[in-house]
Amino acid sequence: MRSRRVSRSVAVPLLVLAAMAAAQQPDGDGELVGLWEFTYPGSGCVETMDFHADGNFEGRGGEEIYGGTWVLNPDASVAGRRRVDLEISHDNAMPDCQNYAWNDTGMSRSLYVVFPTGESLDFYEYGDGGQPLVTFVRSTTTED
Repeated sequence: MRSRRVSRSVAVPLLVLAAMAAAQQPDGDGELVGLWEFTYPGSGCVETMDFHADGNFEGRGGEEIYGGTWVLNPDASVAGRRRVDLEISHDNAMPDCQNYAWNDTGMSRSLYVVFPTGESLDFYEYGDGGQPLVTFVRSTTTED
C-alpha cells in the first residue's frame, strides 16, 4: 500500500500552476530535465517520469499516462533538498503499475528532491528527515 502512496506522490506528483508551464525555468533545473525510471520489485513494472526543459512532464506506469507542469523552486529548498512543485493537467485513468486506476487530473503536489549522483533522483515527502519515498534512475532509453 505504501508503494502506491509513492506512485501517487510522484504522479500527483508532482505539480503547480498551469501558467508556469510557459515560464522559463530557474537556473539549475537542467539537473531534473530528462527521462527517469523506477522499476517495481516483484512485478518488474517500470514507471517513468520525463521532465522537459519547457516545464512540462509526462509520467507512465502500467497503462497509465499522465502529465502536467513542473517547477523546481530553489527558494523553497530545505537541508539540501530542492522543492519541485507539480500540477497534473491530464491523466488517462488507466491502471498503473500497482493496478490502481485513479484520475489525478487537477491535482497539485510539492515534493523535495535530492540528486545523490548525476544518475539518480530521490523524492522525499518533506524538506528534512525521513527516507526517500522512491529513487528514480536516469533512463538510458527514450520515451515514444
